[in-house]
Amino acid sequence: MKHDHAPERTLDEAEAWIYTDPSRVRDLALAVEADLDDDEARRALRLRAKLLAVIADAAQGNTTQALSSGLTLLPDVTHFGDPVLESRLTNVLGGLTDELGLQEQSLRWLTRSRALAEELGDARAIARSWGNAGVAWSRLGDEERALECYREAIGVLSRAGLEDAQSRHHHNAAISLRALGRSDEALAQLDRCEAIAALAGEHVTMIYVHLERARLSDPASDEALQHAATAVSRTEEGPHAALMAEARLLRARIQRDRGDLNGALQSARDGLRQAVRFASDEWTRAGHRLLSELLEATGQHREALQHLRLCDALERAWETRRRDARLAGLRVMHEVTQLEERNRRLTAERTRLQEANDALEALRQAQRALVSLASHDLRSRLATVHLVAQALELGPGPEALARHSGILMRSAVHMTLQLDNLLDACRLEGAELELNAEPLDATTVAWRALDNVRPLAEGKGLRLTPLDETPCPAFADPGALKRVLENLLSNAIKFSPRRAAISLTLRPDGDRILLLVEDGGPGIPDAERARAFRRFERLSPRPTGGEPSLGLGLYVAHEITARMGGRLTLSTRPEGGCRATVELPSRPPDIS
Repeated sequence: MKHDHAPERTLDEAEAWIYTDPSRVRDLALAVEADLDDDEARRALRLRAKLLAVIADAAQGNTTQALSSGLTLLPDVTHFGDPVLESRLTNVLGGLTDELGLQEQSLRWLTRSRALAEELGDARAIARSWGNAGVAWSRLGDEERALECYREAIGVLSRAGLEDAQSRHHHNAAISLRALGRSDEALAQLDRCEAIAALAGEHVTMIYVHLERARLSDPASDEALQHAATAVSRTEEGPHAALMAEARLLRARIQRDRGDLNGALQSARDGLRQAVRFASDEWTRAGHRLLSELLEATGQHREALQHLRLCDALERAWETRRRDARLAGLRVMHEVTQLEERNRRLTAERTRLQEANDALEALRQAQRALVSLASHDLRSRLATVHLVAQALELGPGPEALARHSGILMRSAVHMTLQLDNLLDACRLEGAELELNAEPLDATTVAWRALDNVRPLAEGKGLRLTPLDETPCPAFADPGALKRVLENLLSNAIKFSPRRAAISLTLRPDGDRILLLVEDGGPGIPDAERARAFRRFERLSPRPTGGEPSLGLGLYVAHEITARMGGRLTLSTRPEGGCRATVELPSRPPDIS
């Protein structure tokens, strides 16, 4: 179906017919949806069209179908992120589940709808949710709670200056007050409802007001009959299927209570005819039951029995349909709940994968930066080696030869440490680093580490304090322990000012051994200490000689120490500088 109007205008027009011609609204909504099927830019209109089709199904009494469609639509609306559509849809779902007798679920939907409306500041939607919650509480038999909800709705609209939208809630409040036996308060609510409806020209609301006034009046009074008659005449002015039957059947009851059985019979037959004509199950059952009672009272027993049987058959069929609809509704809700759970799991998995991808990308960037930095540093060192080699070819004197040899030695040590850290970091990342712990003398390993980094210290004029030669037993991988100490010593050298002292001390501590590396540098700020052992992490203190820092030395030392069953900690010395403490077992574990 093609339209001359824009989709927005078509849907706006359909909104006005939603309760008077729901079949037409459904056709228009589905047609608009089809027209926009491939237009992603107008997705909001497509969702609105689907929502109107759901409301139209509900207005036609296709409750189960409407609930199924609404629950299927909900994930799309929620994912789209339009709180206006979501608030309205959840409000509709609340009404549908209420009709199926699922009041607790209904109240949950309505609470969700109201929360969304409150975020939007939409007073009409907030009041609509409160009003529907009142209907749900009324069906649960709690008229006090229902009355509270209606008053909340009225209060929301009053504060927003929307008195013209209050009539429905005043009417519902009157019904609850009548059920609670508070007739005077109910009449006051009807007075307010009637005043608002008269100003707004709400024809249907005025019919409801007269019907409720008739119920509140003495059943046999002229006033009750007059209100019922007015309601009947107003339904003739503007037909409304259920109201036409309801008004005539109410007039029949009042006529019966006044003793006018013939008039009651005529009104009851008119009411039943209207109910059958407009396929109103509720009032058709009510019409057959009332006619049965009236015919019984006038001695027409055979016909009374026929109507009673028809009434009973309709009630059984209605109960069956209601039970089936309720079960179907529960099945639909269960299926949608399972679908939502699957969607939640998929969303969580997508989030996890996205986080993993982000982490992987961050790692790639860090590795690219690391390779770039390492390559630059190694090239610089190799360039230095190349220049020194060229100078040596020219046959320098003894002093120059010694100086050049020191440069070569320092460059070789630096590059060896750098390459070892890069390889160790890769092995640690891939869980490929194999360690073979054995009983050893930690003092011997410590001397080797000191000898390896000595050229770096001498190149900056630093003093390495002598190491006590007393043997110190430990249980560790000798090569791994040497790399740990080399990293800690080179780190101390890198961040110590010229002519500072660096010490390496070994100390037994029960069944453990402590290896302490202390320097005279700036130390590590307390706020940054937790980050010190992260891979590629570079802290605020900068190397004193402009040396490059890859952020791997402390990471490698920490990880290797942990895999040997030990612990590496950092602290600030009272006199200044940093203290790195390696704690390792002094003997093999007892496996007896």
